[in-house]
Amino acid sequence: MYTWNDHEMLVVDADSHVIEPPGAWDPYVTARFRDRTPRLVRDDDTDWLELDGARLSSYAMLSGLARGNRGIPDADGAPKGRWEDDILPGAYAVGPRLADMARDGIDAAVVYPTIGMSFYGLADRALAFELQRAYNRWIADFCAGAPDRLKGVAMILPDDPDAAGEMERCRAAGLVQVLVPLPIDDRPFSDPAWDRIWSAANALAMPVAMHAFAGRRDRRARSDTLVEALVDRTADMERALVALVFGGVLDRYDQLRFVSVENEAGWAASLIDRADVSYRRGRRTGTGLAGCSRMPGEIFRERISFTIIHDQTAIDARRVIGTANLMWSTDYPHNSSTWPNSFEQLSGSLRPELHDDEVAAIVGGNAAALYGIDTPAPIGGGVSGRR
Repeated sequence: MYTWNDHEMLVVDADSHVIEPPGAWDPYVTARFRDRTPRLVRDDDTDWLELDGARLSSYAMLSGLARGNRGIPDADGAPKGRWEDDILPGAYAVGPRLADMARDGIDAAVVYPTIGMSFYGLADRALAFELQRAYNRWIADFCAGAPDRLKGVAMILPDDPDAAGEMERCRAAGLVQVLVPLPIDDRPFSDPAWDRIWSAANALAMPVAMHAFAGRRDRRARSDTLVEALVDRTADMERALVALVFGGVLDRYDQLRFVSVENEAGWAASLIDRADVSYRRGRRTGTGLAGCSRMPGEIFRERISFTIIHDQTAIDARRVIGTANLMWSTDYPHNSSTWPNSFEQLSGSLRPELHDDEVAAIVGGNAAALYGIDTPAPIGGGVSGRR
């Protein structure tokens, strides 16, 4: 719980992660793929995760992720570390995770993959589908350890021939949202190839997440990493949202909700304003876009939400974006995370002129409404922020 101006408020971390442990996939894959799951490989001073002989990531890098806000060298394996020594247990085990949430005043958390996001780009698509399904079963079992507090996100590969069936199974297993990769250039979200995904999500009332790091392109090959972080990721998300709004997707599927994850949101205010101007000037269509039926800003505020971590601009621009569309998050346990002092940082962004109901919405109410999260019983902890 978070106390603001003497009011206790539900806190929902709208973007947290697991770091999948070695062997997480093994119990869930079929016999055909039993020897083709990610494996722990040890160098003299560093543990690696490998798949089919190729290195996915070093656990030194992942341990940097688990050290919240300290940062790590963006270099060629310079960090050193061991799985059992350097990864926070809360990144993969329910008991320590709940303890870390209590320490930070978090009541419930929406949980995304880390290693699993690399599966979107695997060349062997049959293997990608198998590992995706195995991850979905693992995260469902993980969240079942505390179902009122941990809300898992299913990975969906859009070219999986059984994507709709997998979404149904994930919904039945208690997962609350589907994660899709940001589209490659020749298949924007307005392309009919996506319709079976949108139709299934619409029927299941499962929001669709677009995560800044879930894609099939090699982003580091495109640009300098700083340009990637400050420009490319936001531009990719803007392209995706314009295709959804001006492509008529949100006109065709009346229950469909989308969430932009780990990309902040201040930029969205400018996008919404510019989209409304374009609409009023009659620029309602473009190459491959059918156009939308009403003001884009109305559609944005009704159907698209944004997670934020360090984003004073988004909170100040809430009139344009919509207070109901902003969902605070910690990104635990990644290197941009605010854990374990999240509310000390957040309180600096909560201006005195904010109403209590606006603060309550941003820190938990909006996510609780979107994902159907009830207020869980206290587990200890709690933090305060005051005017």
